[in-house]
Amino acid sequence: MIERLEGLTNCRQLEELYLSHQEIQNDFTFDEYSLAAIAGSLRYLDLCDSRVRESQPLYYLERLEVLILKRNRIEDFETHVCPMLQTMTSL
Repeated sequence: MIERLEGLTNCRQLEELYLSHQEIQNDFTFDEYSLAAIAGSLRYLDLCDSRVRESQPLYYLERLEVLILKRNRIEDFETHVCPMLQTMTSL
């Protein structure tokens, strides 16, 4: 299982990433350098049921067209997710 999105700094053409149903003990986390590297190309991100608690690092992904975050550990959707969604103009 994957606990952290990392190691993608050389994947600048990645368009789709499926990370749903990560049966991990800890919260899923993000390496911001990897997010910055894939921000220009990533269009589809599935993190359904992956124990995501902090969604703020996803701000990098402004070109996303599909973002699936259902069944995660994000406590306050309006405070943490809604402002981020406003920056993603392709959703």
